[in-house]
Amino acid sequence: MKYSNVNITDDNFDEEYEKLTGLIGNLNSDEWEIYETLPKGFKEQESECEKRISRGFSEWVKSGGLGFDHTHQNQALCSGEVAFEFGNKFISLHFNEVY
Repeated sequence: MKYSNVNITDDNFDEEYEKLTGLIGNLNSDEWEIYETLPKGFKEQESECEKRISRGFSEWVKSGGLGFDHTHQNQALCSGEVAFEFGNKFISLHFNEVY
C-alpha cells in the first residue's frame, strides 16, 4: 500500500520529505534518493511504529553492508535503504544502525 498518493515535484519535495521523516523518525542519516521505480533488491514489508503497530502503508527495504565498528568495540554496523511509495515516485532514505 502506498504511503501517499501525492505526486512528488520539485515544489513539494521538502514539505513531503519533512512529513515522512516526522512520522517515521530519525534513520541516523540525512541521505536520500528519488526513484521512478525501485532498483532490484528492495523487499516490501508492512511499515510499523516502534510499538509494532501497523502504520497502514508499506515500506520497501534494501539491506546494505554489515561491518564492524572499530571505534566502538563489539558493535556491528548495518546500512541500507528504506523507500516509501508516493503517487509518482519513491523516496528512499538511507539508514545506518549500530547493533
